[in-house]
Amino acid sequence: MQYRPASRFIDPDYTRKTRLLDATSVTRTPVLGTVLYDDSAIWRPVREYRRIHAAFPDVYAYHIDNPILSDEFIVHRDTTIFIDSSIHTADKKGQNALQIADRFSHALRAMPVAAPSEEYADDSALVLHNEGGGTWGHYVVQNFPKVLLFRQHFPAGKVVVPRPHTDRQHSNFARLFDVYGIPQDHLIPVDRHTSYRFRELILIDFMFDFPKQVAHPFTIDALAAFADSTLHAEAQTVAKQAVFVARSEDRHMRAIANQTELDPVLDKYGVPARSLGAETVQQQIQAWQNSKLVISTLGSDLTNIIFGREGTRVLSLSPDWFGDMFFYNLAVAKRMQWNELRCGTLVEQAEVPHLSSFRVDPDLMDTMLETLMA
Repeated sequence: MQYRPASRFIDPDYTRKTRLLDATSVTRTPVLGTVLYDDSAIWRPVREYRRIHAAFPDVYAYHIDNPILSDEFIVHRDTTIFIDSSIHTADKKGQNALQIADRFSHALRAMPVAAPSEEYADDSALVLHNEGGGTWGHYVVQNFPKVLLFRQHFPAGKVVVPRPHTDRQHSNFARLFDVYGIPQDHLIPVDRHTSYRFRELILIDFMFDFPKQVAHPFTIDALAAFADSTLHAEAQTVAKQAVFVARSEDRHMRAIANQTELDPVLDKYGVPARSLGAETVQQQIQAWQNSKLVISTLGSDLTNIIFGREGTRVLSLSPDWFGDMFFYNLAVAKRMQWNELRCGTLVEQAEVPHLSSFRVDPDLMDTMLETLMA
């Protein structure tokens, strides 16, 4: 079957829609600490240290009647594929519409030949998932804010999620719904290899400036408003802890090859190491709320900047070949002080270069902690 793509970038009125947020703009000023380069790193501008300006258009919900959902997030009806469920569509502003439609078509042809399940045929729900939706940074900053906005306008609304994301016992993706007071019976679990018929599915614009890697003000404010009040530090409490976020043992991405050389430095300043990625999201949030300094490898562990408090200091240990702006811009949005040690010694080359292990200069880290812990 030949499918044609439908997208707001092709036709802004391709389906009925509801405006959820008015257009807005934001100017954010970085709070800068120290940026050092070790002897193997190449000194050069890596980040934008000036004020950051971003403009965001109106945010809409798009209502699609009588659709079928396949492969957890592909929305289609007859010969039309609604490609706005793809994060790549938003990133490229629809310029890749034919490629996305072709990839979705291939995925649909690979689905088991069976009639769509009718168990949700009377339901209306938000489609949350997309490519990369199993990655913590994408999920928390780019996907989950849609849920919070959706429920502001449709308090009884349901949300379609991959079945593993409803397992509150084992999944932080599922526990995030608890943090924001969204009950289990408002989630619709779907399996990847099953198609489902719905009365209505809803897609929402991404609240994210992809070229600038900047989150919408709604995202910053909404994610700071935990429904679980126990996650907020007491109003009069000054955060006094520091924490080193250790990479989980089962994850070898961007590993610090000489961790044993850093441990005495951390001990010298009384900085405990915690594998926060292995803890519940509630514990992760409390760690960020209660810390005045967080030290972490540049990467997904820094997503939880979004849950922290203004004034926290961040020390990013950054492989010099990894110039990511996503986490830096989260720190800017949260008014956290950004410190960075750029590390130029690659130890073990990974197939994907930015995942390679690297060495951190313990003397430079000692110098930085002498100041940051003062």
